[in-house]
Amino acid sequence: MALMDLTDAGPDQLDDVGGKADGLARLIAAGERVPPGFVITCAAHRRGASSPRRGRALVA
Repeated sequence: MALMDLTDAGPDQLDDVGGKADGLARLIAAGERVPPGFVITCAAHRRGASSPRRGRALVA
């Protein structure tokens, strides 16, 4: 999965979503008001960063 809604990120997915998204997901789970958002997963970022097509527009 390349994109994940912040409301779908769980506490066991730190390696998948990174620290900032994990923190926002924890705030959402605690009932805090957080604007809607999404995260590009770490695996998707690594694939894009190592792609020979890097620099072209990404299409989800």
